[in-house]
Amino acid sequence: MNFKISIRTALVALIICSGLFAQAQTFAVRGLRVDTSYFYTMYPALTQTQIANKVVSDAKAAGVNTLFLYAYNSVYGALYPTTYAQTIVESGYGRQNIFKEITTVAKTNGLKVVAVVPVNNFKTVWDANPAWRAKNKAGNDYIPFAGSYMLSAWHPDFRIWLKGFYENLLSLNPDIDGLEAVEPTIDFNWAKDADYNAVANQKFQSLYPAGILGDQSWLNFRAKGMTDLISILNNAASLYSKNSYLVQTWPAKPDGSLFSSAVIKDNIGLDFDGILSLTGTSKLKFLMAELMWQQWAAEYGPAQFPVSWTTQAAKTFISYVNGRSVALIHIEISPFTGAYGSITPTTAEFANTLLAIKDLNTGIDVYDYNQIATRNAWAQLTSWGTGTTTTTPTTIQCGVTTRAMTSLPNRWGVTQICKATLPISTPSATAVAAAVTNAGSYYLVCQANGSWASVPTSSYCPAPSAAIKL
Repeated sequence: MNFKISIRTALVALIICSGLFAQAQTFAVRGLRVDTSYFYTMYPALTQTQIANKVVSDAKAAGVNTLFLYAYNSVYGALYPTTYAQTIVESGYGRQNIFKEITTVAKTNGLKVVAVVPVNNFKTVWDANPAWRAKNKAGNDYIPFAGSYMLSAWHPDFRIWLKGFYENLLSLNPDIDGLEAVEPTIDFNWAKDADYNAVANQKFQSLYPAGILGDQSWLNFRAKGMTDLISILNNAASLYSKNSYLVQTWPAKPDGSLFSSAVIKDNIGLDFDGILSLTGTSKLKFLMAELMWQQWAAEYGPAQFPVSWTTQAAKTFISYVNGRSVALIHIEISPFTGAYGSITPTTAEFANTLLAIKDLNTGIDVYDYNQIATRNAWAQLTSWGTGTTTTTPTTIQCGVTTRAMTSLPNRWGVTQICKATLPISTPSATAVAAAVTNAGSYYLVCQANGSWASVPTSSYCPAPSAAIKL
C-alpha cells in the first residue's frame, strides 16, 4: 500500500457487483485471512492437522465462508511442497503441507479457499537473477524496506517464471477456489524511483522514442508492466477454472477523500483502470480495497477518520469499480502508527466498522485470524455488523459468576444477576465495580444496553483474563 509497506497476511469477503452503491449477491462471502506463520507462537504444541481443524472450526463458528490462505511467503517460501525452479519450501509448516491440511478441512466443512500469493517480490528469484531486479533511478537495486526483493515487471524472463509459478501452484493445489495477488506495488515510497531496470528502459525507449525516463509516458509504461503481471495471474487462474483476486490499499487524503486511481497509478505503479479493463481470460474477477479508518487516523489525525468514514470510502470505491469486477471491502482490527500517532481499534470499534459497511451489500475481507483470536473478537466478527451497539452505553447491567472466565461475554454462564440496573454516565470497569455492592467474592461480568454479546469489554468492562473480583 505505499503508506503501509508491509505485506501482510489474511482473508476476505466476496460478492457480485451490480449497481452504484449496492451489489447483487450470488455468494455472500464473509472472509478471514489466515497467515500460518503466526501459528508457531499461537499453537506451538499442536500438529498441522490439529491447527487446521481449530482454524476451520473457529472460522466456521464465526460465520466465515471463505479463507484467504497465504500460500507463499516472499522470503521463506511455499507453504506446500513444490520443486518448481527457484522456489523453496518453508522449512516447518511448508514441509508438513499445512496449506493442503487447512484447504482439505475447509473444503470438507463447506468453506472456500483462496491462495494468497506475491506478484513481484520473491527472494530466491531475486538472489538468483540480478538482471531481473527492479532498479532505482541511480541504477541500484530498488530496496524500499528490509525484507523486500522487488523484481522488474518488464523483464521477459521473470514473466515466464511467474507464469510457471502460478500454474505450478494451481496444479499442486486443485481444490482451491481462487488465486489472489496481494498488494502488488512497484514504488512503495511514492517517489517515482522504480523501475529503471535496464531491460525495462530499453523496452520503454523502443515504444516511446521521444519519451524521457520519468515522464508521464514512462509512468504509464511502468504501470502497464504491473497490469501485465496481473494478467498473467488472471490467465493462470482461468486456465484452472479458478477465480482471480487482487487486494490493495486505497489511500486517503487528509480531508478524508480517496486519492484518484490516476494518482495511485503514477505513484505506486498499479493501474486500477488498466486492470479493470482487462477482458477474456485476463479479466480480474474480484478487486478488493483495503479501507482502514485507523490507518489514516494515525497518519492525519482522527478528525476526518471516525469509524463511520468507512461507509463513504466503501461507497466511493464501489461506485468507481462500477461492475467491472466484483468490489470487495477489506477491514482490520490492526493497530496503526503514523505521523499523527498510534491508533488501536477497540473490539467495539471493530464491530462498528463491520456495521458501517453491512448495508452496502458487498463482500467483506477481515484481517486476520491471529488478531481476531488474540484480541478475543470472535463475537464481534460473528455479528458481521448486525446487532452492534454503536453508541456509548448509558446503562450497564451486571452479573456475577463463581469463577474467572476466559471466553466471550455471551458465553460466560452468569450464575447470578445483580438486583439493580446501574445507570452509569461514564461506563468503565472501575465505575461498575464501585456501583456493585452485593456481589460478594464473585467475578463481575457486564452487559451494555441489554445485549451481552455487544459488550466491548476492552472499553467498558474488565477483560475476561483480568475480571474484577469484588
